[in-house]
Amino acid sequence: MNAAPQTACSGLCSLEGEMITEFHKACEKTQERVAEGEAFVRQEPTKAMIYAVGVGYFLHFLPIGGIVRGVTGVAVWALRPALLVYGAAKMFSLLGRVCDPCDKECNDSPEFRKL
Repeated sequence: MNAAPQTACSGLCSLEGEMITEFHKACEKTQERVAEGEAFVRQEPTKAMIYAVGVGYFLHFLPIGGIVRGVTGVAVWALRPALLVYGAAKMFSLLGRVCDPCDKECNDSPEFRKL
């Protein structure tokens, strides 16, 4: 009977560790790309300026107002269900007080319910 919570705990903790590892890898890759971009700008400033002007010219023709209105509309549309889910989760956490499977102190405490 104790094997299932232990397996769930190890699964959740390993998933959290993998997420942190992937986040750090993404940060390192981003820093590498920024360093490569800085090196390119220092080595070939004329090409970098031409690329920047080209991207700016392209962005000038994008319908930025429409994009902002669309994103705002989707955000407002999704706000009510998100607030409902947030409120339900908050209520559940206040009423249930369920322990995190990875928290040994919480799991050993008699005042909290087990999963």
